[in-house]
Order: sequence, then C-alpha cells, then structure tokens
Amino acid sequence: MTNIEIILEISKVLSPIITVGLAAFLTARYYFKNKQVDYSMKLSEKAIEEVYNPIIVKIEKDAINDGFSYEGLSADDLVAIDEIFSKNRHLVEESLLNILWKYQEDVHFELSTLYGNEESQISFEDKFLDSNHEFLNELKKVRNFHLKRIGFYFK
Repeated sequence: MTNIEIILEISKVLSPIITVGLAAFLTARYYFKNKQVDYSMKLSEKAIEEVYNPIIVKIEKDAINDGFSYEGLSADDLVAIDEIFSKNRHLVEESLLNILWKYQEDVHFELSTLYGNEESQISFEDKFLDSNHEFLNELKKVRNFHLKRIGFYFK
C-alpha cells in the first residue's frame, strides 16, 4: 500500500465520524439556542400579561372616566402600580422602576408638606404625577418591545 492509499483508507474511516460529530454539535447548538429563545419569549409573554397590560388597562380605564384624556397618575395609582411591580419584580424594566421611585419621592415630599407646617392642596386622588407622560410613554415602549419579541409587529 502506498501513502495515498493509506490516506484514502483513513479518510474513509474518519469522514463519517467527523460528519456525525459535526451534526451532533450543530444539533446541540440549535437546541440550546432555540430553548433560550423560547424561554425569553415566555418571559416576555408573562411580563405583558402580568405587569404591563394590567397597568395600561387601569390607566386607560381612568382616562375614560376622566373624559378620554390621560391627566397623569395619582398617589393611589402609584400604590397600585407598586403592588404589581413588587409581585413581578423580575419582569419589570429598570427604567420603569426608576420613574416610579422618582414619583414616590414626590409623593413623600407632598405628604411631608401636607403634615408639616405648610398647607398642601393635593389629595391622594389628584393626578399630579406623570403630567409629561414620561411613565406612560416608557411603559408603552417596554410593552411594545415585548410584543415585538413574541411576534407582534408595529411600525
């Protein structure tokens, strides 16, 4: 046997082994990547169902009661939103938490003013927060991101 014949015999043996190994590697890679995407989509669905949609429905319901216009959030709204966020902390975007915390600081300031020496005219039902729609816009942006992730497309 010559060197070329030996190399051909070895390649006949190694070729199927390499092919099977490569196929197994690519199959495993595809499986883990697909599993990761599937888990990510399930988290997005859960975030929409349990966090973002309930808050948007509440805001829209309040807007309808106020004559179809969004005036902002009240201190009572903050309590309800904070309760939803607390139950689903792992699903809430950091940007929304930061805005909520900023608004909670504003409420604490108003309460300290109310019970301090100065007189405050703001009640718990007054919608004095989010007048610039910062929270609402961020909430819709995050919800739309998750909707796109699970297959809903927006222009």
